[in-house]
Formats: sequence, C-alpha cells, structure tokens
Amino acid sequence: MAPEFKIASISLAEAHGSINRQYKWENGKPIELSQYIEIQYQQRPEKSIRVLVSVSSDSDKKPFRFSAVWEGSFVFEEKPLKEKLNRTAHIHCASIIFACVRESAADLTRRENPGKSRRRYGKIQTAVSRGRDLFYEIRAFH
Repeated sequence: MAPEFKIASISLAEAHGSINRQYKWENGKPIELSQYIEIQYQQRPEKSIRVLVSVSSDSDKKPFRFSAVWEGSFVFEEKPLKEKLNRTAHIHCASIIFACVRESAADLTRRENPGKSRRRYGKIQTAVSRGRDLFYEIRAFH
C-alpha cells in the first residue's frame, strides 16, 4: 500500500512545440509517435518530494515536435521508507502529474492550424492518447 500523501502543488515548468512544415500528410495513415517519458524525483524536507514528469517527441519524420515538463510537490503524513518512496514517486505521483502533461502535449499539437483540418487534429489526439497508454505500460514495470 502506498504511503498517504497530499498534493502541495502541481505546475507547468516548461513547454515547447513546433510544427514540421516539411511533413507530408498521408490520408488514412495513422501518425506513430516516438516519445520519451522521464520521471525524476527529489526528496525535499523530511516529509515531502518534488516530482518532475517530462514528455517529448523530437523527430524530423513527424508533423510536430513537443516537450512538456510538469512539476509536482507532494507532502507525506509520515516519512516513507526509501523503497516505498521510489515506487510512490514513479507510480502514484507521476500518474497524477501525467494528466497535466498529456493536456499540455495535446494543446501544443492541436495548435497546428485548427481551421485547416479537424481530421489532422483527430489523428494527433489519437497519437497523444497512445502516449498515455505507453505511459501506463511503462509504469506497470516499475
């Protein structure tokens, strides 16, 4: 069972997005994202931790590039053991923050040109949702 904790704060630390103007859209072909997810944590005063969740996709063969980093601060009722702290930071705290990261990635990618094609927006959202599924798969192995 995870140690009891409270969310002290969650905030956007960094966000970047750019459009690949040379990308050739192909009708009916899904966009496969190669993305990188990183979770780091640092113990602060005795009963709190700072967790950073970063997601980025940087490829010349994709329609866009993005990166988003969110930071969360969590306070525990009691000081957790090191092995429980590691698991809690990488699974429970990261899951809470990942909802914000996913929203940032979706927002950055949907700004491509909303009036141009809703079809493209749907493809990008599907790819970002697949990123969420990938995150849960990664999380299951911690």
